Amino acid sequence: MAEQTEIGRELVRGLVRAQLAAAHRRRGAAALRSTADPVRAAVQDFRILGVPLAWWVLGAAVYPVVYLLARLHRRQAERIERDFTDLLGRG
Repeated sequence: MAEQTEIGRELVRGLVRAQLAAAHRRRGAAALRSTADPVRAAVQDFRILGVPLAWWVLGAAVYPVVYLLARLHRRQAERIERDFTDLLGRG
């Protein structure tokens, strides 16, 4: 019984590590994307319809990128959980 408890703890610990790693990868990609574009746009001083490009990027272009990153993260999280339940034989 003690072995099952220890194995179970290690399996759950592995699941949490995999989920955390996936979250960190998505967070890093989102942070890089959301900081690089406004900086580049601010340096260029380009305007569209009288509005600086940085505002367009922050107001419109960031949301589709964040949405796609969220979808990718959700798919990966579901895959990790499905693999975990398959490993346990409950899938």
